[in-house]
Amino acid sequence: MNHSVMKRWLLGSIIILVTFVSMLLITPIWQWQQSSKSAIEVKPQPPAAIPQPPVAPAVTFEVRGHYHIHPDGTVTDTRNGLMWKRCAEGQTWTGATCSRTLTQETTGRPWDKVMSISWFFSPKQKSWPAFAGYSDWRVPNIKELRTLVYCSSGKPQTWNDAGNWCKGNYEQPTIDQVVFPNVPRAGLGSWFWSASAYGSDSSGAWALYVNNGGDYWRGRSSARQVRLVRAGRVQ
Repeated sequence: MNHSVMKRWLLGSIIILVTFVSMLLITPIWQWQQSSKSAIEVKPQPPAAIPQPPVAPAVTFEVRGHYHIHPDGTVTDTRNGLMWKRCAEGQTWTGATCSRTLTQETTGRPWDKVMSISWFFSPKQKSWPAFAGYSDWRVPNIKELRTLVYCSSGKPQTWNDAGNWCKGNYEQPTIDQVVFPNVPRAGLGSWFWSASAYGSDSSGAWALYVNNGGDYWRGRSSARQVRLVRAGRVQ
């Protein structure tokens, strides 16, 4: 073999050797990458939950002016915190209105039966049956009772808590008839006792007449209506 042939043979052998070594180096890396992808299977993760704002509690009352009307037969006066029973004693809350018409004979009661009276004429609040989850119902004083007077004529003022009659052309009874349904416009069913005794005469007490919105002295033995209240205080 001459020198040039040998040189070509060596060069070809070197090329083959280099190619073989390159394959040995490259192939394991490629196989490792493939096996790694097969062995470590990364599962897609669900998206993170997006924080939601707190849900506001359901409104449990209907707003009518300064009144919050509750579905349990009570109403709150936001001006003073007083909570009233929408029905007078002797009536029943049906879920929509007050059953039974107020009359002196059927629902009226003397003041001495409304209050707890001692031997020395020291009137105190008596206990009344629980209603709407509350057991602290009481008879309102005359100032609290006056806050119910509504003069639709606006005279002397729309919400007339001064103890004066409504004036002008006003609706009767002088009370919000949506908030307090089935109240007679006149007659003895329109008188409501207060817990306030008449100061100058131990035989009388103050009562509100919703026919005209005025309050008057009445004898304790006469039968009148009762609308109970709780919470708040108007002195």
